[in-house]
Amino acid sequence: MTAPHTISKKLGDRQLATLLLAAQGLSYQQIGERLYVSESTVKSTMGVVTRKLGARNRFHCIHLAHQLRLAAFVNDQDTPPGWDKVVADNAEHRLPDPADK
Repeated sequence: MTAPHTISKKLGDRQLATLLLAAQGLSYQQIGERLYVSESTVKSTMGVVTRKLGARNRFHCIHLAHQLRLAAFVNDQDTPPGWDKVVADNAEHRLPDPADK
């Protein structure tokens, strides 16, 4: 079985954040909203995660995250490792929220 630190080395910050949010049960749309990216970007990122982990599909990736207790990082820290950097990088490029007006 792959160790958690090995997965962290295989995945970039956005990829790890996406995996951890998916492991919490969030949909692609919800993950996109949290990371300020489009749903298609989330789908593409999960595809990269799937390939890097050698998983069969999104659900296998999530199963690996739960097996390795990676999802517990989110519950302990409230945000995945690298979250601040991912959000800061993406927040600069997000469209203004109409509710902010």
